[in-house]
Amino acid sequence: MPKLKCDVRSCIYNADSCCCRSVIKVVDEEAKTSDETACASFHRRKKEASNHRIYLTEFATIDGINQFVSIECESRRCKYNLHGICTAERVMVSGGSKAYKYEDTLCDTFIEK
Repeated sequence: MPKLKCDVRSCIYNADSCCCRSVIKVVDEEAKTSDETACASFHRRKKEASNHRIYLTEFATIDGINQFVSIECESRRCKYNLHGICTAERVMVSGGSKAYKYEDTLCDTFIEK
């Protein structure tokens, strides 16, 4: 599993730049650059806590804070995609604190084959 670093602070699953999901999904089958990818597992945080604790909505789940996450990848042109699974050693998902929907995120690790 790749070591995942995530700077999408507006995502409900982000905890100290780690992910609280055991599996995420990177999308856009025809992406040619990282800007054309997105993390489909993104879910916007409803409230931003001043103490940076995670507040989950009634339908969100938490698997625990993970540095290593299984990544399903639909980006067929990425060199790290092997039969729909990411094989990169390290992955960076970005979008900062202003991401409002999953299309505002991206996989910085994407490299076209």
